[in-house]
Amino acid sequence: MSHRKLFVLIAIGLVVMFPYLSFSQRLHDKGILFLKLGNDTTVVQEFELNGDSIHTRILRRPGGIQMYQGDGMLFPDGNIRSMQSSIFRFGADGQFQKVGENKLYTTTDSTFIESKPVNRPSSTRAYGGHAFVANDMDYTTFLMFPFVGHFSPAKTNDSITGKQFVLGAYRVFTIKRTSERKIRVGSNIMGYLDLQLNADGSVNTINGIGSSLNFTGTVEHNRNMDSVIHAMINYQQSVGAMAQPTIRDTAFATIGLAKVEVDYWRPSMRGRKIFGEVVPWNRFWRTGANNATQLRISQPIYFDDQKLDSGKYSIFTWPTKDGWTLLINKQSTIWGTDYNADYDILRLPMKIESLPNQVEQLTIKVIPSGNTGTLAIEWENTRASIQFESNKK
Repeated sequence: MSHRKLFVLIAIGLVVMFPYLSFSQRLHDKGILFLKLGNDTTVVQEFELNGDSIHTRILRRPGGIQMYQGDGMLFPDGNIRSMQSSIFRFGADGQFQKVGENKLYTTTDSTFIESKPVNRPSSTRAYGGHAFVANDMDYTTFLMFPFVGHFSPAKTNDSITGKQFVLGAYRVFTIKRTSERKIRVGSNIMGYLDLQLNADGSVNTINGIGSSLNFTGTVEHNRNMDSVIHAMINYQQSVGAMAQPTIRDTAFATIGLAKVEVDYWRPSMRGRKIFGEVVPWNRFWRTGANNATQLRISQPIYFDDQKLDSGKYSIFTWPTKDGWTLLINKQSTIWGTDYNADYDILRLPMKIESLPNQVEQLTIKVIPSGNTGTLAIEWENTRASIQFESNKK
């Protein structure tokens, strides 16, 4: 057989076999994802996908610069096969100090996460099955957004589901093709984010407004991560560390004989439009950040003729353009996006007022007036409030 004929046969064979090659064998993507919370860039992620292998280096600014470095593997369907990560914190001496290592590995039907903090005992957790996202490890297995577009359904309105390991268990994680160049990803605990894709399936932008993350993101392909890290370190050294996105606070007062406390996390506006965007209309809102806002009362209180016994509750709100509803729920120690309406005890209309000046940081108040109290929620230019009584006869 001549060399020419052999070459033709090989070429034909490659063409015939190409569709049967693992999709992941043909993948390559590389870039830097910039995540913003309002006007502030809070996270920068260098990522690379090369076949089944992934590399990620993440710089997180709030609370002082932290860096996460990870190398891992994906299954052909995009689930995480393995990840080995190291975690560093930028110290006062101007150097990165290693604070821990994590490892994710899988068997045929299980996933294991090993955590090894520096100078603390290590631990291992086991999960059934595999996952697209694993919050329970660290940012290297949580920020999987740059990779998921390559494993999304090809047909509009088709979706695939998998797992998200979070809070020691799993939630259903969905990847849905919503248009030719857009997918929606997320879960009931994360909320849902819209990812704009390029023609090759790589991510161009992320819109997480209305999810529990509430960030936006843009991918750039011509930036050097070392230069970005250097610039952020210089910026922190000149102006100080970025504050955490939220702070925890407690509003409290004694109303009659009842001690009333509201334990909540306080997000800030950060240049964002809040109601109608960060807080969407016509759906429940955790009325804070992170875990659910908790109401604690030492004696029964009354909303008109509706009694709320002493105890602990979570509180949510349902904002609409026409009015708000306060939702008091008997699941008192849940994550803030884990709301289940079946556990609502009371649903109460609230009074809505416009404020003359913007409230930058969410503020909840318990305002006493003898045996009567007011629970007030203030953010942006809105005040939602409701009155209650103690010692009602």
